Amino acid sequence: MPRVPEFFAHPLGYGVTLAIGIGLFMLSVGINAEALSFPRGAAYSDSATSHWPNALFLQQSIRAGQFPLWRPLLMNGEPFAANPLNKVWYPPQWLAVLLPPTLHLNVLLWLHLTLAGVGMRAFARQIGLSVSVASLLGAAYAFTPRLIAAAGAGHLDVVYAVAWFPLVMLGTARLAVSATFKSAALLSLTTALCFLADIRLSVFIFATAAFYALYRWDRHLKSALLYGLAGLMTVGLTATQWLPLLALLPKLSRAGLTVADAGAFSLQAPGLIRLFVADQGGAHETIVYVGLGILLLAVIGLFNHKLKPIPQFWAATALIGALYALGTNSFVWPLLVRVIPLLLLLRVPARAWYVVLFALLILAGRGLMILTDPARRAVLRRWLPIISAVLIGLVIAAAFIAWPVRTAATVLAVLFTGVTILLLNRRSSTAAWTILILIDLLAINVTLIEGRDRADWLDRYRPLAETLITDGVSRVYSPSYSLPQQVAAYWNIPLFGGVDPFQFADYVKVVEAATGVHAQGYSVTLPALEGDPAVVNRDARIDASLLGQWGVSHVVSAFPIDDPDLQILKQTDGVYIYRNQQYQTRTPGVYDDALASQIIGLGITGLSLIVSGSLIWIGSRRVS
Repeated sequence: MPRVPEFFAHPLGYGVTLAIGIGLFMLSVGINAEALSFPRGAAYSDSATSHWPNALFLQQSIRAGQFPLWRPLLMNGEPFAANPLNKVWYPPQWLAVLLPPTLHLNVLLWLHLTLAGVGMRAFARQIGLSVSVASLLGAAYAFTPRLIAAAGAGHLDVVYAVAWFPLVMLGTARLAVSATFKSAALLSLTTALCFLADIRLSVFIFATAAFYALYRWDRHLKSALLYGLAGLMTVGLTATQWLPLLALLPKLSRAGLTVADAGAFSLQAPGLIRLFVADQGGAHETIVYVGLGILLLAVIGLFNHKLKPIPQFWAATALIGALYALGTNSFVWPLLVRVIPLLLLLRVPARAWYVVLFALLILAGRGLMILTDPARRAVLRRWLPIISAVLIGLVIAAAFIAWPVRTAATVLAVLFTGVTILLLNRRSSTAAWTILILIDLLAINVTLIEGRDRADWLDRYRPLAETLITDGVSRVYSPSYSLPQQVAAYWNIPLFGGVDPFQFADYVKVVEAATGVHAQGYSVTLPALEGDPAVVNRDARIDASLLGQWGVSHVVSAFPIDDPDLQILKQTDGVYIYRNQQYQTRTPGVYDDALASQIIGLGITGLSLIVSGSLIWIGSRRVS
């Protein structure tokens, strides 16, 4: 029987151990078969608002024998399969056909966090880091606060794409070493899955992989051709998603994004102080904390240039990613969107921080290799006291700034600083650093995510839904998001508005005219909710006649509405339910402008899949 350490050292054993650890963490914060992930203490999560209804609709459509091209429940109907957020073309999403939606989402979250850690470990091993160091990096990547915060906010598509990041890099590195058709085919499969997981984040990941390929390129024409082949196959494998999206893009409101709209959630330079003192319960789009131990090891990783992997590439990657993540607060992003306007479609420049995180972890692996090797550590002997002093100064400065905001985070930072300095100034094992880093990360992570039972985000709305159904509801408008999207999806109640970035520009104008709510810029919600949903649209003047023409039979609001055309039906649990006297029967259109392009894309994707599979099979036969 193999010894326990040998089991952990094996990739399969490591994967099983990490999966158990991630599963226990999820259960400890309340995520289970009946509970979805939420930011701790927050009222909303995209898990419930978007991903749960999407999984439910996919499940219901397939079980009814229909392919989900069109969904009539939001915004007078909208394309479903063509919308990247719905993940129809992402293979793991089809697990929703078999499992209840809540369990499905949590299983995918668990699997992708595990995949992230296993992939990071594999890439670290590929570039020459030891088993123990690579194992630490895998766990640190899976439990990084930015990723856990994204999971809490329900940005599951971001989690999925980040999970594929190391495997895309692994495929890129292996193709540089083994210039074969099989390697190119495998790389194309990982990049395709990354793209289908999240188009926006895949742009940053592909850019990093492309620069890495250029950095590793051996100047041989064959390697360049194989990289090109992998890219071409990726385009083919994802055609069923990007072709219909391209066809619809001119009609979407997102096509009109301004620099101000796209620059939302740009990082601010003063906020980078949070690298040293984590913001407990911080905003998921702006968290920069990677762990005090990881950050220090990354700095040490810049020393000893004879040790592979060479630090210049990763240092440059981290710097460029950070400058991009600053968005409107630096010169890089404004310059890039001027040169490449399509970058505006990505929005939220701060998501480039995942590239920074990846690079810092690789540098941290270098640093740990240096500290745990006596010969390499000797290079740092005179620098360690200086590094310790600088670390103390930075943490004290950060703590002074952060103290009024997050006292607990400050105390933790000071505590971990002391332990880190002890580890720095004596020879320590990878195990000691692993314990320190994981305690640090988990202490922050428990403040970023919690499970919320369906009784909170679904069942408590049953009286409202049943009242509407009993009164013969046709379509509902809510200026205060009083009928949440997941509730409407579960009880099959069509909504006049909705929460989805996939909006037709012409329909946005209709909604603004009918509701009296005009967004200050781009908004992912219809109507726009720029403030507290319970009160922000209280003074908007509703056009009941126009609502009626669009089939709105009821209005549901958190505040009373004074309009002679709206007849109060009932008030329940602080929600006012009105019957629209101007309601006109309207049959929603069922069409999909992207149908032709979806059929063409499906054909291209099928052909590309056959080619990729053939290349892998041929490569395997040659090896055998």
